[in-house]
Order: sequence, then structure tokens, then C-alpha cells
Amino acid sequence: MDKQNTISKEVTLEGINVFNGKTNYVTFYPAEDNTGIVFLVKNDKIEANLDNARFYRPLKWLMIPHTIALQGERERAIKVEHTLSAFSMLGIDNMRVILSDGVCPRYDWGVSRIVEELEPLIVPQTKDRNYLTLSSDIKEGDGFVQRGQDTLHVENDEGGVTYVVDFPHKAIGSQVASIAMDLSSYKDKIMHSRPVFFTPFGNKLLLRLFNKFHGIRDKNTVIIGTKRRPTYLNDFFCDGYDKDLLVKHKILDVIGELRLLGNFKDTKFSFEKTGHEFDLYAMRTLRDRKCFVPYEG
Repeated sequence: MDKQNTISKEVTLEGINVFNGKTNYVTFYPAEDNTGIVFLVKNDKIEANLDNARFYRPLKWLMIPHTIALQGERERAIKVEHTLSAFSMLGIDNMRVILSDGVCPRYDWGVSRIVEELEPLIVPQTKDRNYLTLSSDIKEGDGFVQRGQDTLHVENDEGGVTYVVDFPHKAIGSQVASIAMDLSSYKDKIMHSRPVFFTPFGNKLLLRLFNKFHGIRDKNTVIIGTKRRPTYLNDFFCDGYDKDLLVKHKILDVIGELRLLGNFKDTKFSFEKTGHEFDLYAMRTLRDRKCFVPYEG
């Protein structure tokens, strides 16, 4: 059985708060066995689990991304899915995460900086890691959740995630990607993937005019123009990350979301045309149907 992991020493990273454009910070601290992932915001301790997760988009009409927040007794930890995605693929089970302003920073080139900074510091602990897997007793259809065009299907298979998007922009169109749940595949295909932003009126003018009020930059966001424009508006691309950018980032997202449920073995998740709000709904539905049981392999 695999052992739980933490890190050997604290690490502080600097990034951008995409809700106000200001520099912010996160500090990762080692934590004891069975602590789990705990975010600290103004001394409010918030466990990273599905019960605490909320869909978060404060003002739909502003250039503000929607995301996932964890609700504590008094405070919220906002935009946690990217950090949890990196933790999941690094195999980090126990960590205290202090946010300077309650928002996880956005970095250049996805979560590559988190992976590169923390991977050399990972240390095994004494307790066994707990895994979930799909129950063999579920009824036909219980592993499938649909609402409108959004679907999530879970099945027994070699562990992995598949995602399908179909978007009416020439720069996106139909995209499909899959990943095995291992760090090598994640580093090769996913960790550099940036969030996508659709520019108002299809150009970067408003982004430049309001630059100091948001954190959107060429190196930390894929910028999409009009539906008819076949190329992205970015000036910078990372090698190997100039195609299928939306679907790769969606896989990064859902890996972080699934970490709110736990660690999985021999379980394949297939998402199609989903967003954060549906993903939380679908995961709660699967949990309430008792689709998952402890893995005993």
C-alpha cells in the first residue's frame, strides 16, 4: 500500500490574483499524517473536501473567471482547483496552505511552477494512503450523470480522465484529450495548460485598458478572440502547448475537482462539455448514489 506524502519544508510562491490584478502569495507547509489538505485564510481553517466546495463567480458581467471556492466558518479559499490538481498528481496528501488574500495565485504556464517547486520536497509518511474505486454493486446507469449537454460518466477501468469539448469558436472547435493518472503524463501533457479567457468584442483592447484590475496576461491565460478568428490572441506559447489548449486545461481543472472526493484507483472519469458548477453537482450525485467504495487491492 502506498504511504501518505507531505513536503519536507515550507515553500512560498508569488502569483497574480485574477480578481483584482494584484500580486498575492501562497505558502505551503508540511502537515502530519491524516491532516488532509487544509487552506488557512485569516486563521480560518478550511478543509479541501466536497462538502465545503462551492461554485464561485461573484459578478457575471465583469471580466472575472468562474471557479471553485471552499467555504469555511467565516472565510473562503477561492480558485482552489488548480492547486488541488497539482497536489493530486504529485501524490501530496497532507498540506497546510496559507493564502495571503484568500485567493490561490495564478502563475505563468499553468501549475508547472507548483509541480517544479514541490516535487523535489515530497517525503513519505507513516500512514497508508486511502483510495476509492467504483463499487461493483451500483445499478446500471448510476455511474452516469447528465444535465443538458453536460455529462459525466464513471466506469471501472485503468485510472484516467477523458474530456470532450465542442465550442463554436474556430480557435477551439471540437477537442478530445485523455490522460493516465500519473505524474509523468501530467507533466508532459497538462501542467503547463493555462485557463481560457474570451475577450469582449474579440480583441485585447479592453484587457489592456483595464490591465491593472485583473490578472490576465499572455503567459498565464489563453486569450480567445471572435468566433470567426481561427487563432489565439496570445503572443507567447509553451513548446507543445499550442493545440487543444482548452481541453487540456479542462482536464487540469477536473483532476483538482476530483481530489475533493479523494484519491482513486482503477476508475475512469469521462467528462463532456462540463463546467465547474455541473462538475460539483455530478460528483455529489455520484457520491449520494454510493458509487464509490474504499479500494482494497
